[in-house]
Amino acid sequence: MPPARFASYGAVVNVITKVTEDGGIVGANIQHAVTTGFGNDMFYFKYFKGRSQISVSYSLNYRDYKKRQVEENYNYIFDDSLYQLHILNCGKLGYQNNFFDLNFVNHNEGDYTVQFKLSPNFKSNNTSTNTEVTRVINELTSFGKGYRKTNGKQFNPIIDGYYYKKVTEKSELIFNIVGTGYFSTDSLKNVQADESGDTLLFDYMQSSTDKLSFIGEVVYSFKLNNSSIDFGYRYNQHYAENKVINSFENPIYRTEGISNYLYSELKGKLGKFSYRGSVGLTNSKFEENFNGNKYNRWIFRPLAQLGYSINESTGLKLYYISDITEPSLAELSYNRVFITENVVQQGNPNLNPFRGHVTGIAYYLYSKKLNLELDAVYGYTNDYINTYFIYKPDYIALTSLNGNKASAYGLNYGCTLKPLQWLNLKVNGSARYENIFNPTIGNSSHFSFPATGNISVVIKKMFILSYQHTIVTKTLDGPYLISNENYSNLGLSFGGKPIYAAINVFWPFTHAKYAKETVPESIVQYQSKTKILDNASMITFSVGYNFEFGEKLKEKKRLLNNEDKDSGVFLK
Repeated sequence: MPPARFASYGAVVNVITKVTEDGGIVGANIQHAVTTGFGNDMFYFKYFKGRSQISVSYSLNYRDYKKRQVEENYNYIFDDSLYQLHILNCGKLGYQNNFFDLNFVNHNEGDYTVQFKLSPNFKSNNTSTNTEVTRVINELTSFGKGYRKTNGKQFNPIIDGYYYKKVTEKSELIFNIVGTGYFSTDSLKNVQADESGDTLLFDYMQSSTDKLSFIGEVVYSFKLNNSSIDFGYRYNQHYAENKVINSFENPIYRTEGISNYLYSELKGKLGKFSYRGSVGLTNSKFEENFNGNKYNRWIFRPLAQLGYSINESTGLKLYYISDITEPSLAELSYNRVFITENVVQQGNPNLNPFRGHVTGIAYYLYSKKLNLELDAVYGYTNDYINTYFIYKPDYIALTSLNGNKASAYGLNYGCTLKPLQWLNLKVNGSARYENIFNPTIGNSSHFSFPATGNISVVIKKMFILSYQHTIVTKTLDGPYLISNENYSNLGLSFGGKPIYAAINVFWPFTHAKYAKETVPESIVQYQSKTKILDNASMITFSVGYNFEFGEKLKEKKRLLNNEDKDSGVFLK
């Protein structure tokens, strides 16, 4: 009822006025090395008005190393001759990664969210090295020199649209559409000549890749008493064209693919138990122009997960996943490029997808002073895609093949310990055994134990002194055992908001090192060691500024984030 003073009016309209306060965030983070071409920069701006937000961000990662050394050794038999090559490359390495985001959000709490994002990203890379070659063929030694240069550019525009709608108190509808482009150009020139000037190797390659893709997904979800059910559909389509010009007669390689994925998921809780189960069915169509290969496959994708909560901070989880891995566009390409004398890298258009099975048990413990996560995993597959050196009529090819059995088991772990208020210790890593069998090559197996540790000390609640170190180990990757980076970082940071500053020493008392070698069963024996001398005990200074004003928009976390990560670029 209206107040008595309005009794003579037939209707009363109360107009409540409230000033809508604008708001925003402005910030920057800049990190640069003192004597080395090394930088990580980021700038961002967000502006809020009512239910809407518009934001712009830009980040730049660049490297410009002048003192990079790559030492390579090849040992193989070709055409009844034993080749032993020692190659030393010394020179430059550089790259730039430019990431742009223009984002608009309109959000009404408890009702809907609309988001549009445009990301015109750009990347470039280059190397330039002088080469010294020691060449031994059937114990006859010769020496040579040369050079190797590479250049690459990639434009990667992304358009992303997202819509969330709360239909009823117990149901919601989500849409996500993503359009992606990859437009890449690459060039490589590799020249080697002996002491008399006769050419040992000449490879001049130019390549271009254009790829367009579209992903659309819709999910309808509704809640029951202690559970929820999702029904979803995802559509994915791509078109790619890859062209390589070099000493081989490489064709223009085109591919088209369409997939339709229909799925349903049930998840919920029953007492101390939690459960999650999903089933999905994919129809995948693919066509390439070189051999005229076409396939139309139906793929079943199940998942099952059961959890048990021992108490509020401790629990167990059992899970099983069966999924299909499809070959990348680069693996399917028929194009060929030289690796070294008589050895080329080549795609395989006849590759087939393979199904993997993963089962595991996970344990977690969260408390004030200790967070612990353990995950014991076993996985196996047949018809696994792996990469090998094999003999062809005119050369040795590094290419991918089906027809492999593979299995792996191990333990992933993460532990954070806070024994004192000012001391934090953290370690994460894994212990993993892998075995791959190919009827032509035989067995390849390896045990690896990558781990990273971090210690941080808070000083007078204003400074943080930290040290991070990575244990170097070898992991199995195709025909190679690859050593991870010997990363280490000593840092001292100050402040928080609105100003942050830090000084770091990367690779103290050493420099970045990388190593790779073939498995013993490979017909080509290869070892490489890479050093980047520029970043030995590299000192960097960082400064950050973050200023907030006015009201902020409460954003709801996105429930769908589709992305196309396959650029289609042929590996080289």
